[in-house]
Amino acid sequence: MKKLMHKINLHLRGEIQTYHEFKIDLCKETPFQQTTLLTTRKIPIGKTLSYQALAEKINSPKSCRAVGAALSQNPLPLIIPCHRIVSKKGIGGFTAELGIELKKYLLRLENHDI
Repeated sequence: MKKLMHKINLHLRGEIQTYHEFKIDLCKETPFQQTTLLTTRKIPIGKTLSYQALAEKINSPKSCRAVGAALSQNPLPLIIPCHRIVSKKGIGGFTAELGIELKKYLLRLENHDI
């Protein structure tokens, strides 16, 4: 836990980190949520996907809203980088504390134009 907290602190200061070495437990999530979150976890730093593209990637192309709902329940932001999922028309939603401003901040840290 100490290593994770250290990495998160570095990340939020602008030293972008990866979190793949940390095991995650999604047993409380539905199978759809698990698939959505695990696929989101694989999105590399510097890349984004639209909700539609993520729905297609998990073989559920008509489930954009369900993808958004699954992401809104993300129990591990940063470790599962749901901030990298954006709307086709803009930034999209973000339910973490500080909302859209935090999403914009995280994307700017990763050199995205917002």
